[in-house]
Amino acid sequence: MSRTSAMSPKWSDQQKIISDDYIDQLTQFHGSRTKDWGATGQRNFGQEVKQYLINRPKYETVLDFGAGQGTLGKFVLDNIERRARAPEIEWTNYDPGVLKYRKLPSERFDLIVSSDVLEHVEPEMIDQTCEWLRDHAAKALYLHIACDPAGLSL
Repeated sequence: MSRTSAMSPKWSDQQKIISDDYIDQLTQFHGSRTKDWGATGQRNFGQEVKQYLINRPKYETVLDFGAGQGTLGKFVLDNIERRARAPEIEWTNYDPGVLKYRKLPSERFDLIVSSDVLEHVEPEMIDQTCEWLRDHAAKALYLHIACDPAGLSL
């Protein structure tokens, strides 16, 4: 399976969407929390994302932006029906506070999903983050955005 495109030209320099200080804070925070923290994506909208992908069989590449522990991708891939309408899906996780998911991808994805993440973006980085999401979503963004203040501040 191949990516939708090699990379988004505007972002080839990996322009920052998060400060180094905030990465350090997130890393420390992720390391100090219970294993349930960072696992809300699957619980909050795993069934919705699974059905969304079944109904859109040409979506082959997915990025979970702010993946936490990666439970959303695991749930979807473990539970989606494998048939012609739902081909193999290449799932990528990104989360700057989790070492194994820290590398910001340069590729574009058919679908970018994000659950309870954007309210935690640094205010001075929100424009760049939204631009990055727009520029890296080849077909769609599927965002679950809390419309009240984040329950936690770092």
